[in-house]
Amino acid sequence: MDHQLDTKGLTCPLPLFRTKKVLSGLLPGDVLEVEASDPQAPIEIRNLCIMDGHELLSDETIEGGFRLRIRRGR
Repeated sequence: MDHQLDTKGLTCPLPLFRTKKVLSGLLPGDVLEVEASDPQAPIEIRNLCIMDGHELLSDETIEGGFRLRIRRGR
């Protein structure tokens, strides 16, 4: 199942905290699409995926920021 989180306009560390909170409520295999405008967000979210065992499906630059797709791990 796909879920969306818009953190545009929020600054570090709020995009990371909100992403982590939403991921914790998802089932393994669910996909979360995060949009962020903070330039640190992609770095922090990539690291979150590595540390917590989630799969980063895509990381792209979009107008006004970034879009990351994450598959929740176990």
